Amino acid sequence: MKKLFAALSAILICMSLPVRAQDDPGIFHLMDPGSLFYDASSGYDASDLTVWKNDVLLLKAVYHADHDCELSLSSEENVHASFLETVSASIGTGSDPAVPHYDVPDRIGSQTHTARHGETVYVLIEIEVPENTPAGMKETAVVLSDTAQHPLQITYEVKDHVLPEPGLSAEYWQYPYTSLRWYDMLEGEEPFSEKHLSVLGKQLDAYAELGMKNITVTVTDEPWGHQVYDPYPSMVKWKHDKDGYLFFDYTDMDQWISLCMEHGIDGYIDCFGILPFTGKWQIIEHDGSITEVSPEIGSYEWTDLWSTFLYSFTDHMEEKGWLEKTYITIDERPVEDMKTAVGLVHEICGDRLKFRAALAEISEDSFYDEFDRLAVSIASFSGKEDMMRRIISHRKEFGLTTQMYNCSTNYPNVFALSEPDEALWTVEYLAGMGFDGFLRWAADAWPEDPRVSLDFEHFEAGDTMLVYPDRHDSTDPQISQSYRLKMIGQGIRNVTKLQALNRQDILSVMYRGNGKENRYGAVYAKRESVRALTSLEADRIEQMIRSCEDPESGIEMPDLNVHRSVMTYLGLNPSWDAAYLGLHRCVALINVMCFVLDLLILAVMFMRHAGKIKKTAACVITLAAGACILLNCGSTAVLTDRLTVLMMTGTILCAVIALTGRRRQGDSKDEA
Repeated sequence: MKKLFAALSAILICMSLPVRAQDDPGIFHLMDPGSLFYDASSGYDASDLTVWKNDVLLLKAVYHADHDCELSLSSEENVHASFLETVSASIGTGSDPAVPHYDVPDRIGSQTHTARHGETVYVLIEIEVPENTPAGMKETAVVLSDTAQHPLQITYEVKDHVLPEPGLSAEYWQYPYTSLRWYDMLEGEEPFSEKHLSVLGKQLDAYAELGMKNITVTVTDEPWGHQVYDPYPSMVKWKHDKDGYLFFDYTDMDQWISLCMEHGIDGYIDCFGILPFTGKWQIIEHDGSITEVSPEIGSYEWTDLWSTFLYSFTDHMEEKGWLEKTYITIDERPVEDMKTAVGLVHEICGDRLKFRAALAEISEDSFYDEFDRLAVSIASFSGKEDMMRRIISHRKEFGLTTQMYNCSTNYPNVFALSEPDEALWTVEYLAGMGFDGFLRWAADAWPEDPRVSLDFEHFEAGDTMLVYPDRHDSTDPQISQSYRLKMIGQGIRNVTKLQALNRQDILSVMYRGNGKENRYGAVYAKRESVRALTSLEADRIEQMIRSCEDPESGIEMPDLNVHRSVMTYLGLNPSWDAAYLGLHRCVALINVMCFVLDLLILAVMFMRHAGKIKKTAACVITLAAGACILLNCGSTAVLTDRLTVLMMTGTILCAVIALTGRRRQGDSKDEA
């Protein structure tokens, strides 16, 4: 019995300790593309990779350099392998060097890399599958120069499905002024000069390849209150002539819009500035001096200024042939202010101009029907998902578009230190809610040196950008994408597959844990179990796609009805936040009940004079149960939570020990 109790105690202790396998030096192999950093203990099954025709198979590989070396990649024509270059990212907000930083593999680089001894090197692999590719098993290889004798062999299956054009939209706001500061070749250049336009044209080509259709325009200075590193002046210059009459210079705006359209970005023209964050903007006097105006919204001065602008602006956009694409855009302003602005535009322009807004808060207000395109923060409807679904459904009936966005202080997200699975989850979740697309507020609002550090004063690292500039001294600058942007694209492809398979209903129940602000001011997953939960949900969708695309594959499909019924059985609201919060309370209650039972059993054993070994074993189990409660405190758990299993196992063992002791005492009395 002594050996049995010792073994049980050892098993309980070992189960409660986290296990992390060691990295494999000198081996080039695949890893989970949904993980930010390599963790050998997590494992990754690459035995059943599948891809559709007209699709991209996105993979991530890792190599642990055991010496200093110059690395290069080579592959077949349809396989693109690139090193993921690391960029420093703070776990907080601001640029305090005392805040912990990590080197995150995010910038998609070239096919060469200088590795240092002990460095973990990450590689992005994209296998493009043209529409005319025959279905069936395929093999390819990626060669890393340092392990050329052992190339990375990849086996995958091309399914007999063709990926259609995505039904979800993805929009990113542009910041064309950042390149003026960044590139040496543009030093001293005026905005939208010929040289500046040549650089912007290359950026726009890259954006067009991403499917971007929206054009970001400012009609007043700093409409977001200079919340980014570089200034963002108005593309429309407000001017007074010598007689004091107000007129407008549209030169910069016209050049920017024309350039965007020349490069295939011609869907929407989002014009920001009617409600600037600071409430003020500049007017250039006839002598070149600057007058700053800050009229109260709705006042006579405000109405007069904006009436003059709207008459001129509407006629100008109609003359250019752009009026049908033009939207007066309002970002995160109070509802009453928005109503005032929309009312004035209607009064001056009638139905000639359309509206677009991004909302940080939302309620069932019919006023939102004024906005032809509406973007809603993921944080604004926490616990109000049914209301959000009603709003989306109502807007669809009238042909109105509704998108979802995330930004600073939201979890899950696409920050530099967000797990890549968070991008998948976000896109899949918004599709399940019924949204029409995804919005990110910044494509290229670069901080001071984005190739070195993604830190910025106000926001989490990476929040301000999804693409990287070329080197300062580049004379032919090219844009580099981030791995985060690739994962957004992967999420859109996943949704497109489920839509093509008529199984979008699978996305209607996705659950999410809570985010929490850390001591450095940034919001990330509340606990490691919350981070794991998001990845589990993303993995569940991947498994469902595999099962749907080939019912004969033998891959077991998670039962959506079971997924719902478990929540119903527990009396929980099936929402991405409340459900798991309620589930955690249920699991926590189980843990507390087990702990109380352990204490009662222990007390009974002491009262009945149980043997020393039995008392010791019961004490160890009870202490372990108490530790489980502490470790689970504040986490968002699932039914299979490891600590809860330990807790229940410990209680059962404790009861067995007590019953065994009681029976032996009874046997002893009978013998006496």
